[in-house]
Amino acid sequence: MPSRPKWLLVLVPLSVGCAADNETIRAEDSDTLFAGANISWEIDETPPSGEKESRTRTSAELQVSGSRSSAEQSLAAGQSLEIGGTLFFGPTDIDIDLDMLRVLVDVRRSWRDKHRLGFDALIGLGYSRVDVTLETSGLRGSDSFKGLGPLLGAALVYEPASWLKLVAEGSLNPTLVADMEDWVDINTLDLGLSWRLHEHASLRTSWRRIRYKADEGQLGSDLDLTLSGPALVLDLSW
Repeated sequence: MPSRPKWLLVLVPLSVGCAADNETIRAEDSDTLFAGANISWEIDETPPSGEKESRTRTSAELQVSGSRSSAEQSLAAGQSLEIGGTLFFGPTDIDIDLDMLRVLVDVRRSWRDKHRLGFDALIGLGYSRVDVTLETSGLRGSDSFKGLGPLLGAALVYEPASWLKLVAEGSLNPTLVADMEDWVDINTLDLGLSWRLHEHASLRTSWRRIRYKADEGQLGSDLDLTLSGPALVLDLSW
């Protein structure tokens, strides 16, 4: 039986790769642990006085947080993923590891009424770095996505006691990442409690959800990451 020409052996996998659909990297982890620290400096405060029972406060904040997540994605025959120049072809199961670092700098304006019910608004800048690693059957690929963008957020706050605070906070952080075709969407939701440990220190525990969506364009697969889980944050204020 005559042997097959070598050029045919090369063209077959190439044709399979060209026919494969470039899928979005989808990762969802509901067991992510977030940890971080916030430092705030008071800029201005208006305490209650006379008939005016509400109070306002303006502060500058530095927020740093990190998380590590893992997920799995299945590829069917004819599907593919690409990251950092590495191609993964189905059918196969791919392990996904994610490391996220966020650094936020903002100015927060707070309002509280006589019942200690209030509202916060914040505006600033957010930096993010997301390291994504895919691995299956000895094949490994990774890439790092770093970006900066405006930060907008709002929070509902209730303080039933001087040492306890209930917070529901959400933020939007559209981010420009190098070589991306469009803005990356980073949306965050926090629901939690804050205990005052000291005049200048509080410990916040919450449930956090982060949605990260990125369009890689022609450079690789798009990203659609949904990370959620407990968050532990140390708040320091002056």
